[in-house]
Amino acid sequence: MATKWAADAIDIGIVTVNREKMLHFYRDILGMTHEEDRRTTAGLMHRMRCGKTLVKLLQFDDPPKVKAPPGGIRGATGIRYLTVFVKDLDTMLAKCKKAGVKLSHEPYNNNHGLIVSGVEDPDGNEVELVKIVPLPKTIKKK
Repeated sequence: MATKWAADAIDIGIVTVNREKMLHFYRDILGMTHEEDRRTTAGLMHRMRCGKTLVKLLQFDDPPKVKAPPGGIRGATGIRYLTVFVKDLDTMLAKCKKAGVKLSHEPYNNNHGLIVSGVEDPDGNEVELVKIVPLPKTIKKK
């Protein structure tokens, strides 16, 4: 029996030590809607919307002693990237490039109706940028 969810999206929490740079990246460069800032018992949280998803940037007053290992998607196990669907991938990549955002991989067509690229946020987390494209009539989805 399928679970009956109470919401139609998930919240994503990103712990950072670069609050201002991360806020600039997600709010100003990617264009997420900044809803509010919240003081938690442990630090300051910026809450932003990406569609129905809530992205929470949290900087603890007492920073963590260990950072996530580098290497992007292949660097370690666990949650290693976010996927964000955009309508105009070229414009988004140009905006990222202009802002000095590191490109983790060039756009490619995955032959399943998606053009996929990737950038890194200021903490080195990968954000996969994806544009949906029509499949050729000769290719059928499985």
